[in-house]
Amino acid sequence: MSGPQYGFAADPRAVEDLLHAPAEMRDQALMRMQEVVNGTLRGRELTANLAGLRKIYIDPAAAWRLVYEERPAPPGSAFAREIYLVAVRPKARNNIYLTVAARLGRHPGPVSARVHAARAASPQAARTRPLPAASPSSEGFAR
Repeated sequence: MSGPQYGFAADPRAVEDLLHAPAEMRDQALMRMQEVVNGTLRGRELTANLAGLRKIYIDPAAAWRLVYEERPAPPGSAFAREIYLVAVRPKARNNIYLTVAARLGRHPGPVSARVHAARAASPQAARTRPLPAASPSSEGFAR
């Protein structure tokens, strides 16, 4: 495939992300987006409240990511579909995923029973109880 296979649009805040990113991350992100638009790279699908979006690692350490959406292009576009860049940010403390959810107004849904179980204390875990107070008769016993 040569040349663009998709149209391209970006959230204005994603452009701000690029402007504030370190130069190396900005360059890598732009190269990856060019590959996506040309149809030679496709990101991994996200799940849960970010379903329908895709992520791409933009550095070898996978510390920075970009998140985009592949969606129908607007009427009159030369392309049937477009790539919409949502964010370019570090992964640290889920920064990018929280930012994307906020930008798109997607809030985390209810958690599954498995998540509830993982967060709960185990019923088999030993519970610590306070020691009973010393009885008055044990204070003055003979040795």
